[in-house]
Amino acid sequence: MSIICLNCCKLGDPEVVNKLGKFVWRQSPSLFFLSETKRSASEMENVKKKIKGYKGAVADARRRYGGVVLLWQKGLNVSLLTMSLHHVDVIIHDFGGSQEWYFIGLYDY
Repeated sequence: MSIICLNCCKLGDPEVVNKLGKFVWRQSPSLFFLSETKRSASEMENVKKKIKGYKGAVADARRRYGGVVLLWQKGLNVSLLTMSLHHVDVIIHDFGGSQEWYFIGLYDY
């Protein structure tokens, strides 16, 4: 299981989105957490579509402030517990279902 966490506030730039997609494709993390997206949920849904092979949860930024995204490989069993402008809290069940662990991604200014 691999996790990448990035503060990524330039997602309005198509070149940055393309580089991000290539980075995720090369690294192939199990979980990918982005903080300070500064983008609306609909804008981030478009970014999410460009990163193939991942499901995810998106929290809206407010007036280009905050915003978080958690993406996970489609094979993972992830249950979203809570999510806000500043955090995402999930339970991840392993592939066999015998273990679970928590992930909390947090962004604060």
